[in-house]
Formats: sequence, structure tokens, C-alpha cells
Amino acid sequence: MESTHTCPYCDMPAAKLSRCSGCKKAVYCSKECQKEHWPSHIFDCQPGRPINTAYRLYRAALRDVFPEDPETRRDYGFEKAARILGGNAESELLGLYRGLLIFQHVPPKDVHKWRLQGRLGELVQATYEKIPPENRGGYYLWFLQHQSLLQNDVPDDELVQEYVSRSIRAAWVKTGGPPGDSLNVIQNKIMLLSPARKACHILYRGLVNSVHPHPIQDEWVSFGFVSTVAEKEEHVLGVAYLALASACSFEEFCTAHERAGMPALFERYGLQCSPFFRDVMAQGPSVRKSVWDLKQYAADAPAAGARVELIRPVWADYGYMFAQDEAESQLLDGVYRRYFTHARANPPDLHQACVQGRLFAYLQDFGLWTPAGREAELLRDRLLRNMYPLSFLEDAEEPTEDDSGEPGAGIDGGGEREADMDDGEPDESEAGVDTPPSSSSANVSAVRGNFVPPTRSEEPSRHSLPEQETPTPGPRSMYSYAATAALGLASIFRGWT
Repeated sequence: MESTHTCPYCDMPAAKLSRCSGCKKAVYCSKECQKEHWPSHIFDCQPGRPINTAYRLYRAALRDVFPEDPETRRDYGFEKAARILGGNAESELLGLYRGLLIFQHVPPKDVHKWRLQGRLGELVQATYEKIPPENRGGYYLWFLQHQSLLQNDVPDDELVQEYVSRSIRAAWVKTGGPPGDSLNVIQNKIMLLSPARKACHILYRGLVNSVHPHPIQDEWVSFGFVSTVAEKEEHVLGVAYLALASACSFEEFCTAHERAGMPALFERYGLQCSPFFRDVMAQGPSVRKSVWDLKQYAADAPAAGARVELIRPVWADYGYMFAQDEAESQLLDGVYRRYFTHARANPPDLHQACVQGRLFAYLQDFGLWTPAGREAELLRDRLLRNMYPLSFLEDAEEPTEDDSGEPGAGIDGGGEREADMDDGEPDESEAGVDTPPSSSSANVSAVRGNFVPPTRSEEPSRHSLPEQETPTPGPRSMYSYAATAALGLASIFRGWT
């Protein structure tokens, strides 16, 4: 009985057989099928033989996955795209190669030659230009803006400069700026804007590239990305912002951001937002609960061992002011990192525990440390403590009468801060310090911008109070990011598709 074979390329029964001369195992229905299947069969034909990276690129394109081989990623621009552009740059590049290798049937050996000749970008473009414009697809349009990725002689800093410049200009036009403005004019105009409007420009700069702020940016907090509980939810919020930016005017967007109206703007355009998002955005960009800054601090660099300065409210509210050395600071780092990744984590609840002076009592139910032992004792007796509840706030809730009989007269800052009661202006020693309102603890306690703790003579060096509140970028290998201030304003973003 005659044996039946199925061609491994076309899956059709093979009447006439063409056997691979290398492995002597694979059989094909024709020489044409054998030739077409070779870029895939090469990996099984003679294991251990040298295979150039163009074939590895073909296999990744065929499987529609990013190449993992470091040499392939370096040869064909994936490593540079991830490092310089981040976001969905690798997806765009993979789509470009799929069109070239799978749909245009360019042999991998030809792509290999193009790269060795230093003409990869040039000949990729020449191949696509032969296709009717309506059939070239979006990946090719993206490539035309990033051809330098395939030029090995272009330094990274030039690529960064090009990417940042293009992002600034695209965001400027999207926000209604004159297209003819030079880059210097655009930057100068942006620098004259309020901090809130500058932040909106930074967000739009990412949106034009389908990316959103990285946790090391303040915009990650001020636009509510800190409220998300998983990467998928964070990406969904990024897509919602992209839809919102396409639906509303930039002026409408900025006004909502400045006036704590972003949740209402979301609803106006049929977009949903979570209760945590509403909590972050409830008081506008300049004032927020310090628990969200704590989450930002815990989310990134401390886990990688980088040194990130704590802003003053977090330092005072969440026990860091009582840490006597690096080990104690790291103990708190670990507690808060584990808390924010816990399934039952609820930052507003942690905030309430903070202002009630109940940090240890609240956190001990989450199993964040060994119940018995020195660490638990240290956390209970010293580290998970703060100055709440504040006595002057408790007094303010029950107005008292002084000798004149006026309600509330004589109430001061409870020994923490004193407001000048004579003329309403702070004296020289209090210059620059906001006097907290005396209505309720919910309005002032642990809210960024409203509370300044008393200074201590000896603060741990790691958490000395910084001149700037922007954290230092720390390693975060799973997210690539572009230049930090190549042209003035930060442009470090996470990507989403």
C-alpha cells in the first residue's frame, strides 16, 4: 500500500514527493512548497547549525510575537524601539516586518543582505512604495516617521531628540497651537502656562503616541492613573483619556483639570471612572490626599533599590519621620508595597486610618508582617505612628469661649503651628507656611499641600526633604521610557495598545 504524506507547507496530500536533502525527513508536494517553507524548516532541519537573525525575525513575524533573541532584537530595531520610544513601538515594528516577510514574501536571506549592506531602511521603504498607497497600511506610515530606528549609525541621543521634538509638536497642534510655530516658540509658550496646563500638555504629548505617564511622573498621580489596581485597568484609563481628548476641546479639558471637574467631564462624554479615580481627582491638581503620593512612592523605585525622595506629607503621615536608619525605612517600604498590591487594599481607607492615628491597627489585618517578632514590635511602637489625630482639630470641632465670650476665640494651632490672629498675615517665622482651616480633620489632615510637619533635628538621610518633588527615575525593566528633559519637560510614558 502506497504511503500518504501531507505537505508541511500547504497541508495538501502529496502525490509526488520532494524530500529535504538536509534532514531527510520532511517531504513536500513540490519544490515550490519546499522553498517557501524553508525559513521555518531551517530551525528543525539541522539543529545546532548557525542561523542568521533574519530567519529568527521571520519566525517571530510568522507567529506574530516579538522576537526574544537579543541579537535579533538589536539587528532589526526592536531593542532600540523599546528603549527610545517605548509604548507600542515594538508592535508597530513587528507589523511592518510582517507585511514585508509574510505578505510581500520578501525572503529572509534578502532582508539579511539589506542589513549587512546598511540599506535595511532604504530597501524596506522601496518595497512598500511598490504597493498601492491605499494598501500600504498604518505600520508603513509609522515607519516613515521612525526610519532612523533601522539605521545603526544614528546615536540614541539623536533618536531621543527626534522623538521628543516630534511629540511636542504633535501635541501642540492637537491642542490648537499654530502648526507653523517653531519648536523654541512652542516651548516658550508652554513655559508661560500655569503648572496645571503644562501638565495637560505633557499628558497630550503621550496621547499622540498612544502612551500615558509612567509612575515616576507627577502626572501619573494628578491624572488619576495612581487610582488603578492593575496594569490592565491603567491601560483602560489611558484609552479613555485618548477618547476624551478626541471628543472635547483642549480648553475644556484644561478647565476640568484645573477645577477638579475631570470625573464630570468623563461622564459628560459617556466615559466611566472608578470611585478611586474620583477620590484622586476630587480636589484638583494641586491638593490631594497624601496616601496617593505614598502609593506613587511605593509603586516604583524603592522596590529596585533606587533612592527616591519622599515629599513632606508622606514623610510625616506614614511613619518615615520616625525611621532611624535605612533598614527601618526599607521595612516601611515593604509594608506599603505589600499593602498596595493586596487584593483588599483601599487607599481612602488607609487615609482615614492615617488621620485617625490608627495605622498599625488598620494594617495589621492584612498580614503584611510576621505577627510576633521584633519587626511587629517596631512597627507598633514607633514606625506606624504619626501625629494624628491633631488636638487643635479636635478642639475646633467643639468651639470654646474665651473671656470675651466670642465662640472660637483663643483657638490656635495646638502647638504645631500658630496662625497670626492679629492681622491675618503670618509673621516672619511663619512665612510660606499655610495655616490649616479648623473645620474638620477630613479637610486638612494628610492632604498634600495643607500640612507641614514640624522639623526634626536629625532626619534619616534617605528621606531628607527634597528641593524638588519629582522622584528620580528608577529601573523598571518592564516599561521602556523616552527622554526625561531632553527639551525641558518630562516625557516618560507607559505604553498601551
